[in-house]
Amino acid sequence: MSFWVYMLLCENKPNPTYYTGSTNNLTRRVEEHKTGKGGRYTRAHPPIELVFTYEFETLSEARKAEAMVKKLSRIRKELMAQKYRRQEFVWNDRK
Repeated sequence: MSFWVYMLLCENKPNPTYYTGSTNNLTRRVEEHKTGKGGRYTRAHPPIELVFTYEFETLSEARKAEAMVKKLSRIRKELMAQKYRRQEFVWNDRK
């Protein structure tokens, strides 16, 4: 079984924001967010785009990664999404 960490770009005036989560079914979870059945945050700030995903073998790894991503600054999240789009992203959990 696979576990995923994902990041959504969400509507928020005047600047879009990022929502980070983890799941064992990425397709289902993103659809839940899009239809207002996801987290409370994405019900108030609907997702615009899925900007990052990363697959892990265990739930523990995915949750640890999710916590790390949530602590990143907005600029670091933007850089992460840009590298992901260019297929240059490599997961590195070293501090």
